Amino acid sequence: MITRGLVVLLGLFATGVAAAQPVAPCPTSDRSEQYFPPGSAPERASSGWRIAWQLWPATPPNGPAAKWVIAGAEFMTRGHDGAPRWLKVLDHLHLSEMYVPYDSGHELFDISANNFSFVPIAEGTSVAAAAPTPPCHHRQIVLEEVRDDDVRWVDDRRASQIGRGHELVLWATLDGGNYRYVVRYGFADDGSIRARVGATASNLHHRRRDRDPRAEVVAEDDIHVHMAGWRLEMHLGDPAANRVTLLERRACSDPGAACGTERGAVLERRTFLNEGSAVWRPERFGMIVIENGAGERRPGYTMVPRSAGVVRSARPFSQSDFWVSRRDPQALLAGCARRIPPEWVFIDLPTWQSCPQTLVGHAAVLWHQSAAYHWPRGEDFGAGSDHRDSGVATTAWSGFDLIPRDILPGTPLLRR
Repeated sequence: MITRGLVVLLGLFATGVAAAQPVAPCPTSDRSEQYFPPGSAPERASSGWRIAWQLWPATPPNGPAAKWVIAGAEFMTRGHDGAPRWLKVLDHLHLSEMYVPYDSGHELFDISANNFSFVPIAEGTSVAAAAPTPPCHHRQIVLEEVRDDDVRWVDDRRASQIGRGHELVLWATLDGGNYRYVVRYGFADDGSIRARVGATASNLHHRRRDRDPRAEVVAEDDIHVHMAGWRLEMHLGDPAANRVTLLERRACSDPGAACGTERGAVLERRTFLNEGSAVWRPERFGMIVIENGAGERRPGYTMVPRSAGVVRSARPFSQSDFWVSRRDPQALLAGCARRIPPEWVFIDLPTWQSCPQTLVGHAAVLWHQSAAYHWPRGEDFGAGSDHRDSGVATTAWSGFDLIPRDILPGTPLLRR
């Protein structure tokens, strides 16, 4: 455990000038509260978040690994009357699995089959330069920052006025043996949520060279994929009333598309009335919509994958990218292999869904796989060295976004 004060580098990286600043403990432990614009008092803020989270310890000797669980997330916006309106968006979110298949055929299950833990934040940890509020840490494990979140919009009616946003970012690092997994959650001022995991640290193998050092030298045994398995539960006022739907834009040139004579594409919907799964088709802009209530404007969130590709292996859990299960499944179904609720086990989803149950009137659990492909390169190793310990593999990210739909009264940050 680190006992000295944590130090971060808040620097002018463009000029190479950096100044050290200590990172203090956060005012509260295991929960975060942030209002926007940064520095606003709650009664004057335009939006805000209240986040609760938990650290679950690893289970020795064989796992599962430790889990960092977002145990509740509430978003505040203001209605047309200026009154604050709070909505509980999330009941639960965590990284359930990290499956690592190598091209050589070797496989790793870094969460379900290992007892890895989250590591303390190291001294010298780098955070965003010129952060609008000072960073802080929770238990020396979770780092909390507020960052600029780039351009929200450009208003063509007001001399191209620009609206910039901010984001509350919480992140922690899971030990993964030779790897480190940076788990990061972002809660933006427009109600968006971003879940990411980044794989970094040392490669499993040394780099190998043939007789010609200019030739392709990466050993194919070290090419691999990091497949993250995510689990989340939406709240949105009444979890049992949520409706989960797969949306896809299907081009009319696609055989079988139900199009009119002059259309270019149609929006197809598949609502999950029972437990099931679906494949992500990026060419159809596949996304999951979670809506609550009835009527034309049903408030909800859209899950948008942020992944370089998908994993398909002999493992049944890899054959789908979205899974939907019941939060309160029956413990035993006659003639079914299902015996206990599928609480946290991503890789057992096909078994749990061998006897699908109805979702109508029941809260749903969403599962999603995101993946990052790692083809090692010279930048992953030290200068002039092929040894795995000589350098650090740069971070490869994957995850998903949750984008609000009919939650805010209008365009965020826009004043007219």
